[in-house]
Amino acid sequence: MGLNDQIAGLAGFRPTKVNPLKAMGFKISQYQTGIRNARREFTGGFFGLLKGGPIDPNDIITRYYESNKARFNVQKEMFKNIDAAQTLGTNPNDLRKEFEDRQLTTKTFNNLRRGKYDPYFPSQDIRARFKEISDNLGSYDVYKIALPFLKTMRSQMKFLTLDDTFDIDLNDFSLDTVETPNLPSTPMPANVQPNIGNQAQAVDQNTNLTSTEMALLSPEEQLIRQRLRKPTGIA
Repeated sequence: MGLNDQIAGLAGFRPTKVNPLKAMGFKISQYQTGIRNARREFTGGFFGLLKGGPIDPNDIITRYYESNKARFNVQKEMFKNIDAAQTLGTNPNDLRKEFEDRQLTTKTFNNLRRGKYDPYFPSQDIRARFKEISDNLGSYDVYKIALPFLKTMRSQMKFLTLDDTFDIDLNDFSLDTVETPNLPSTPMPANVQPNIGNQAQAVDQNTNLTSTEMALLSPEEQLIRQRLRKPTGIA
């Protein structure tokens, strides 16, 4: 078996009478299914984050992490498939056309070919659903608490490459579990998302906030976070 046959086998192509371009159509269908399933890791379908019940901001952060981890693995597999097809002599323009025929953009193809990870981020429709749930419950929209953490995580994910591993640490972004009382739905201003490293999650007795919350949340968001959390030292 030659080197090209070995590469084809690793990518899932048959080592005899290899037609990488024809096989790529099947690979693209698998890719599209995998991307849809990875997105559902965030929304969770009917029994997930958008089912209509109370939501903890830490659950939003965790599901966002898991969704992107699954998405990364799907994109990584397609990156290997494209690389193998090109090694077997397939013209990149023919591969690009195969992607376009299946409603995948040139940008998507180029990112996958170059090994650049494209993170998932919730759409406006999903954000509106979080707001609708909070309005129905008469509670504060906790998605706004999670949002700066999602943005910072996305910023770090943009540096990931598909020839490497998903080395984002969820502990850098997690909040401790809180009870969510009824609060007025007050709009909060936009804020910056600094790059943070691995920080302790202990709640400071003076501020009633963790160091991550102090770094990521605006002053108004910090105030709301303090109101969501039981005072330190009270069972």
